[in-house]
Amino acid sequence: MIWSTSRPENVDKMVNLIFGDQKEKLVAVWARDKFGFTNEEYERDTKAIKDLDIIWKALNSQTESPTKFMLDPTNTILIDDSRYKTQLQPFNAIHPRGFDRERVREGGDSELTMIIKYLEVVKHQSNVAAYMKDNPFTDRIQ
Repeated sequence: MIWSTSRPENVDKMVNLIFGDQKEKLVAVWARDKFGFTNEEYERDTKAIKDLDIIWKALNSQTESPTKFMLDPTNTILIDDSRYKTQLQPFNAIHPRGFDRERVREGGDSELTMIIKYLEVVKHQSNVAAYMKDNPFTDRIQ
């Protein structure tokens, strides 16, 4: 699933560019219009908080669940570079460092590789929130 605070037209462009034909495999694509903002807040680019309860309720309540299992804190990971946006479920969140051209020039940016390594470990856990609380991504697997 993709859940972005960007506007729908920008999210659509991003998803098409990154996923191409594979985008049909995404369970859902949500954009700024799914945060419950008033028109004024939406246009003002108000900061958003990503409440995973909204995702869990929406996807779990569908007659034909797109995930084939119930989503909850034990099996959901939110990747966002903003701690503000993930404050409601902090132990379900991975906070990658933002892209930094200078870091790339000085030897490379391995952030995505680090996330993949971390997810390879986390995917075997029966409760990802509990595991991530005790073993946060900030401790970085080398």
